Amino acid sequence: MLSPGCFHGASRADRPFTGANQEDFESITVGQFTCHPMRILQGTAMLCASNGGSVIVAGAANGSCTLQPQGNVRAFATNPGYTVIWFATPALRFGGYFALNCGISDGFARFWDVSGGLMATLPLTIPADCTYHWQGFQVTGSEPINLIEIFSNHPNGQLIHMDGLEVDNLAAVETYCTAKANSLNCIPGLEVEGWPNSAVSWTIRAVRVRPGGIPGTLLYTVGGSRVAVPFQCGLLCIGPTGIRRAVPTLSSGTGQFCEGSYSIDMNGFAAGALGGNPSPALLVPGTTVHCQWWGRDSGFAPPCNTTLSNAVEYVIQ
Repeated sequence: MLSPGCFHGASRADRPFTGANQEDFESITVGQFTCHPMRILQGTAMLCASNGGSVIVAGAANGSCTLQPQGNVRAFATNPGYTVIWFATPALRFGGYFALNCGISDGFARFWDVSGGLMATLPLTIPADCTYHWQGFQVTGSEPINLIEIFSNHPNGQLIHMDGLEVDNLAAVETYCTAKANSLNCIPGLEVEGWPNSAVSWTIRAVRVRPGGIPGTLLYTVGGSRVAVPFQCGLLCIGPTGIRRAVPTLSSGTGQFCEGSYSIDMNGFAAGALGGNPSPALLVPGTTVHCQWWGRDSGFAPPCNTTLSNAVEYVIQ
């Protein structure tokens, strides 16, 4: 269930909050895209337009009046099509500044949970006055937000301008530590998708690794801690004891550069669907898990001939 309004209630007071991640679009590529090529909100979300429409990141916008960005010099809108925001890590609350300059007021938003269910359809109060107005929402039940569809009352649901976005993602997930540059001089990055709950998938992925079926595995601990210990010419970020391995895997991708990735659904692994010997604690809500990808890298001489990603800490829900 979802409720509109301020953090501590379900009223339409719409008191602005400061989330863990923000987006003012000042460092986002200017242009027109079906889906913006850069993730927004500190890499936690993807921004798209519906039905082949366009996400437009730009400065002032002309319409029935001239609309300036709410912050500095950039904001975004969709034209045509409505706005779609997909959260790689599910969200507990979301808000931002919304404006209209098409001569038509108001709109609505649809919120979807990680299981694909419709949580709520809630109104947006946005006068068509070329002024930004705060709209804020929060989860009031047990399911977090996976996707938001945002519509104006324009026939195509388009032309809502947004700026100064705020989000609190699922507090149980946080990346940390420093990855080791591989022999192609690329820095592997760790991405997560889904929710650490057995009802859905929970994918932990290392990107920018050597492609071509190179062996790797996810190292993990339950009840461990964050560390940064020198290891194979990089850093071991989990431990210091009780380190376990998930199932072996091979890097995806082809080519000569860092187009590969390692990926595993840790919820599937925990349930025994992928084989191996998962820790029973991976099925226990409240368990803290630390993970880091490890792989081979023949471009280095031993003992440095390995890939090491950064790490993630999460709590089983």
